Amino acid sequence: MEKILFVSFHTRNIIATRIMSNILKKDYIVDVLFFIDFEVLPPNQQKIKINYLELKKLFEGYKYILITVNNYIKNIVLKILKNMNQKIRNKVILGGPTIITDPNYFSGFVSHLCFWEGENIDDYLKHINDNEEVPNFDKSKLYHQINNLDNLPLQNTEFNHYYFHIKNKIIVKKEFDYNGVYTMETMRGCPFNCTFCTNKIYNQIKKSNNLSIIRKKSINRIFKELTFFKKKGFYIIEIIDNNFFLRSLEEIRKFVSRYNKDINLPLYLDIDFRSENFLEKFKEINKIKNKLTLFIGIQNGDEDFRKKEFNRIMSNKKIIYFDNKMHKIKNRKMKIRYDFIWGHPSETESTIINNIKLIRKLKGRIELYRYSELAKGNNDSPFSNTDLLSLNNRFLYMQMMFFVYLNNKSMKIGSIGPIRNKIICKIFSNYAFSKIYSYLLLIKSRFKRLITLQKAYHRLTKD
Repeated sequence: MEKILFVSFHTRNIIATRIMSNILKKDYIVDVLFFIDFEVLPPNQQKIKINYLELKKLFEGYKYILITVNNYIKNIVLKILKNMNQKIRNKVILGGPTIITDPNYFSGFVSHLCFWEGENIDDYLKHINDNEEVPNFDKSKLYHQINNLDNLPLQNTEFNHYYFHIKNKIIVKKEFDYNGVYTMETMRGCPFNCTFCTNKIYNQIKKSNNLSIIRKKSINRIFKELTFFKKKGFYIIEIIDNNFFLRSLEEIRKFVSRYNKDINLPLYLDIDFRSENFLEKFKEINKIKNKLTLFIGIQNGDEDFRKKEFNRIMSNKKIIYFDNKMHKIKNRKMKIRYDFIWGHPSETESTIINNIKLIRKLKGRIELYRYSELAKGNNDSPFSNTDLLSLNNRFLYMQMMFFVYLNNKSMKIGSIGPIRNKIICKIFSNYAFSKIYSYLLLIKSRFKRLITLQKAYHRLTKD
């Protein structure tokens, strides 16, 4: 049998890869290559060494090389393609969000771009194998959408060979345990059109072709999948729907009841304050008996900025109201985490100050994501991109990060009164102190990632 290689820059969030490989297993030997370096050390991607010689040798043994591309990794995918010969480039098929939003990015470096949903991959390859023109190549005309998600095959978690690019080496294994985490989706699509999300582009394509924005798996199909993979040894469940609360209250009620009865494993979910009947749904999901972690995007603490730049419309008053209500209702096993995006080119001192004000009022844990990382991957430190940020903005970002630290440690250190607040703001208005603190954060972040990389390398080479 001929061989296909999937290339992934994540080991967990590879749902499309797992489903496509399950479809292709009947006709091909299917292997996967994980770039562990980029999963562990994402921001400063350009400094990670790639073993192009070993990659070329590996790629030569496959008929097709399939890569799902998003904005986090598009630079490095292009860099890899530039270092491959034309024979290898002709084997590469690129799909994923970036191919939909920016297909010309790889112009001249790849022969096959797939605008279809990945589960059509067998039909797509048939057209290529038969030397036929792939129909509906123009993404604006038709988006090959799987309308009934119950018909999707289960994910394949057992590849023929696992290859790992780590520390400038390629290591091969016959097994991989995914650290016990099973990642899945119970629906696709989102009605909101946040400016930083590819769903905005997808929604335009779907509307122009009269296709459904939201598609869901039935509750029965969800638990068929969960039960199967629980028996295979997975012991943490991660559901990465854009917003699980797009389901009805009755659906959530049924989900919780069956989850407690049949699965009862730690669970991770993404939800959104903009959902209908938010608190009623929260009360139902709060009945999950095992550990539950909820991720909620806020993105910015300035209402006007959030609306103008991110197209997210909700008042801070309502956010604080939901936060207070949730923390009064939630059981002791639940954790709530809020996502904020920082470093947007349009942020002003006023915007950052409003960010700090909202962060200080929230009880949930705060997770910060740099805007430039969403676009192309960049350095952690606010002092690393001096052309982007004014001096005062960098001071304010330091204050914001310190208040995030205090927020996330609040159970240990207690609340911050007005006097201590003034002292903190005064300290961070000092250029030297803020710069030192910035680099300390950077050193800490890099050190943690290097330790994680070393542990991964040891785990892969200990046999």
